[in-house]
Order: sequence, then structure tokens, then C-alpha cells
Amino acid sequence: EVPQLDGAFDATQGSLQLMTAVISSLSVHTARMEEVASKSWATATGLADEIVRRTPLSFRQAHHVVARLVRDALADDLAPASVTSEMLDSACRKVGL
Repeated sequence: EVPQLDGAFDATQGSLQLMTAVISSLSVHTARMEEVASKSWATATGLADEIVRRTPLSFRQAHHVVARLVRDALADDLAPASVTSEMLDSACRKVGL
């Protein structure tokens, strides 16, 4: 018998019971999730990473460009899906690239 393991198993069992209760009472509001996700700039870092892979820009430069793009889009009340390549080009020029 190993007391530490017994405690760990008890804690795990309690966590599993709690998660079972949470999941069984979970209410998913798909439309709301889509609305919030469509306005999120959470993938901006991914865009900067893609720019680094596809262009000679450094990581720092790409992040400056994307930051400028996001600021401009937010100022114009645009969602991420509304961003165009022209806007990305404009952001490049604004940061001096």
C-alpha cells in the first residue's frame, strides 16, 4: 500500500466526478460562440508566423506589421474575416517595410 498513490487516486476520482457533473449540465450556445470567435484576433500571432515562413521578414518585423494591421482594423471596426491583402500591404508600408 502506497499512501501517496491512494491520495492521488482519491483526488483523481473526485476530479472525474466533478468534471462529469460539469459536462452533464453544460449548455453550449453555438451561435454566441461563433459570434465571439468571428470578432477575435486570437489568430493574429498565427498570421505573423505565416508571414515569417513565406517572406524574408523577421519575426519581429512580421509582428509589427500584424500589430499595425490589427490596430487599423479595430479602428475601422472590422472583423478579422474582413481583412484584405491590401490592408496587409498598407500595414507594411505604415511600419516602414
